[in-house]
Amino acid sequence: MSLQKPNLRASFVLGADNRPEYVERDGLRHYKIRLCVEGAPVESASVTYRLHSSYWDPVREVFDPEHSFAENFTSYGDFNVSASVSGSSRAGLILDGQLSDLLEASHGNSDKAIADAITDIRDH
Repeated sequence: MSLQKPNLRASFVLGADNRPEYVERDGLRHYKIRLCVEGAPVESASVTYRLHSSYWDPVREVFDPEHSFAENFTSYGDFNVSASVSGSSRAGLILDGQLSDLLEASHGNSDKAIADAITDIRDH
């Protein structure tokens, strides 16, 4: 029996044109982003995401294993994201990564619109 290693992923929400969706506020593009934990142990009950402290609600707990514990939010800038998996045999399992690195791992940077969005996030 092989154990799949859980993986924290971030991906852009893409529009019909396959470009990252965003909301513009105060001259900044706030990109729509989806976080999830792929490969969480089947006995996992929840995932708690920790976003940057500047968010109104920086700690978000998700109880939806059928959708890989997905959480949507917007961001214009780069920061470290962490995810804590609860209710599994790997109690205290914590995953983390820099948002821009997680986005790049999910999308690569072969598409100019996506590469530009990742650069935009890294620059802020």
